[in-house]
Amino acid sequence: MPRKNCDTNAYELLFTIGISSYYGLIHNYDIVSILEHLSVLDYKNVFIQNKHKYIEHTLQINNKTAINYIDVLKKELDNLPMLSISKVYLCGKKELPEIAELNKGLQRNERKGDVYVELDNGAFIAFSIKQNKKCTKTNWSIEQLIDNDNSLKQIRKQYLINSGYPKHNREKRSEVNALFYGENPYFTQLRELIEIKKDIILDEFKNKLYGNVKYPYTIYEFDSYGLINLTSIHINDITFEEHMPYYYDTYGKRRQCAKLFYKLKINSDSYRVEVRWKGNIHCASPQFQTHPEY
Repeated sequence: MPRKNCDTNAYELLFTIGISSYYGLIHNYDIVSILEHLSVLDYKNVFIQNKHKYIEHTLQINNKTAINYIDVLKKELDNLPMLSISKVYLCGKKELPEIAELNKGLQRNERKGDVYVELDNGAFIAFSIKQNKKCTKTNWSIEQLIDNDNSLKQIRKQYLINSGYPKHNREKRSEVNALFYGENPYFTQLRELIEIKKDIILDEFKNKLYGNVKYPYTIYEFDSYGLINLTSIHINDITFEEHMPYYYDTYGKRRQCAKLFYKLKINSDSYRVEVRWKGNIHCASPQFQTHPEY
């Protein structure tokens, strides 16, 4: 099922309901009853930013899918040490005040948690929630990360001007995209800069994918299949290289797309990393969009 909304993702509320009912913060309901009474539940110690929007999007998921998601979560929670949870926080894109204070020493793109639980002893655990294993792991601005002197941005803008597209025109979008199929001045410079700044890029992947920064809490990721302790993973090996097979479809034909493709390997995990735009090329940097391989 497609993701309904990035700001109030229904699966984040399903996770919140699942963990809250598992640890007794939502009482006297089985999961079917909970899903039928989302708007009238007693959320006394469960704090949800934009609760009505979350409920609206969650009600669009069929019960079978929702129940399966929560059942898998509860089986995974059985494998954790028993926790004494006092509060649960679901923030979405805007942090609740308690979580903003908790995260005040972190950069915005280091804040991986969607759901936070507070224990009786005052400690916190954060959970990054994915709808499924196919969800994009990263969507960082490349120019913001490695283009310190705006040289890439200037090359992109000048190339568009020289090609006859000085301003964004929605009706010309396909023509503009085609400028970035295959070789072009922007991708040539971008490839060189990726090589020069590779250590910065690798640190970004280590820190943001696996929680390798000093967080004031443990971070888990739940992807509807398993619960993974990201902060317990020790990275022994990491590589990031352009990967030519990704440029071709299953018939051996080169893809017509405004993208570069890289392969990221961290320990035994492999990821397809697409350098691609989200939005119009005139106004936006391309992003590193990272997809796990299975």
